[in-house]
Amino acid sequence: QAGDVRGFASGAGGSSTVVSLLAEGKCKEATRFSEENFRDFSRPNIDTALRQAIYQHHQALLVAGNNPPACMSEFGLTLASRIGRWKPGEPWLITIEAEFLDIAGRYEEAKAVYEKAFHSMPWASGIANNLAYMMSRKKDALETANKYVSRALKEEPWGSKYYLDTLGWIRYQQGEYESALGFVKQSLLRNPFNGKNDLSEALYHMGMTHLALDQKQEAAKYFELASIQSPWESFGILARGELIRLGIDPYHREPVISELP
Repeated sequence: QAGDVRGFASGAGGSSTVVSLLAEGKCKEATRFSEENFRDFSRPNIDTALRQAIYQHHQALLVAGNNPPACMSEFGLTLASRIGRWKPGEPWLITIEAEFLDIAGRYEEAKAVYEKAFHSMPWASGIANNLAYMMSRKKDALETANKYVSRALKEEPWGSKYYLDTLGWIRYQQGEYESALGFVKQSLLRNPFNGKNDLSEALYHMGMTHLALDQKQEAAKYFELASIQSPWESFGILARGELIRLGIDPYHREPVISELP
């Protein structure tokens, strides 16, 4: 998805060191190590740098949980600023900045970053979708979030697998679970089985929606599939947590074999 934080890339080896240092609150050391890691990146390699930044953001989220170290946003925003000097106005960079602000507990600032970008680049459907998805995670102005993603879907129908999932999650947050299932199922039908975290996320959303409908067997099926698709990424990890809460051991169990959705 163009500009979507959910399309996490596979990062380079140095990320684990940076994330470990961040988790310990060693921001200066993390920044210094990251500078060394990025030293060889130049303008022709900007996409590599962007993917690395997204991966580090993702891993930092996994490590930090609900209590990110105070320095995490400083590190992330410094990294985003460095990349921004190479490629100003890049939608990926806008996403990085907004998401780092959000995990730092600065949601209103993050929202403002997306809104400013949306008004200056109304053609950037990924920005509209990302804003809508972030709002859905916060249960903030869900009707407005619905308008943003509906516009994205109209402007860029080929991005529908992501946008339909966002619509489904908005419906979930509104308590409209049957409607949510319909949208997420449509997303899955358009999603290639590529082992990426975006597919795992849609599967996780299906599981959560079935769980909200007290359909625990169906929920468990989707949680298992989410875990298999991206076992070490965020939604695979979240899915295993849900399986454990259902009393299912995800590590000693025959995998589900089932048609989808």
